[in-house]
Amino acid sequence: MSAPGGRRRRAMPVVATTLLAAGTGLVLWLVGLSPGFAVAFGVVAIAAGIAWSGLVDAEALGLPRPERHPQAGTRADIAQISWSMRPLRPGVVRFLPVDGPIHEQGVRRLRRFAARRLSAWGLDPADPADRPELERLLGAGPAWVITSAPTNQVTMTMAEGCLAALETLGQNATDRKGSPTR
Repeated sequence: MSAPGGRRRRAMPVVATTLLAAGTGLVLWLVGLSPGFAVAFGVVAIAAGIAWSGLVDAEALGLPRPERHPQAGTRADIAQISWSMRPLRPGVVRFLPVDGPIHEQGVRRLRRFAARRLSAWGLDPADPADRPELERLLGAGPAWVITSAPTNQVTMTMAEGCLAALETLGQNATDRKGSPTR
C-alpha cells in the first residue's frame, strides 16, 4: 500500500499542469483566438504536462530502467559498434568517406572479436608465439592491427581489412592443419 503523501506528491504536477493549461487557454480566448483553438491548446498542454510529470517521476513510480550494456547482436549493440568505428577527426565534407583513425573503443571491440574468432583455431593474439601463424592466416597488416598496432593509428580501412580477413578465416580448408574446435 502506498503512503498518502506519495499519492499527493504525484497528483500535484497534474493539478498544477491542469490549472496552468486552463489559464493559458482562457488567456488565449480573451486575446481573441477562437474558443475551439483555446480549448484544444489547453487539452494538448494538459496531456504534455501529464506526460512530462510521468517522465520526471519515473523513479518514484518504480518504472524499470533500460539496460545500459546491450546484449551482443541487438540493435543497440550494433549502434554502439557503428559509433565506435567512426573516424576521430571527420573530414570537412561530412558525407564523404574519411580514412582517419577510429576511436579506441572500436579498436578494443575489434580485438575482442578477433580473439574470440581466433580462439576457435587455437590461436591467441596476445601470445607472441602465435604471431607467425596469425600473419600466415590473416596477412601481415591485419595481424599487426590485432596484435600490436597503437590504438590511435588504426584506420577504418585497416579495421575493414581485419574484419574481411577474419570473415574469410575458415572458408579455405587448408588454412590450418586441423579444423576449428567448435
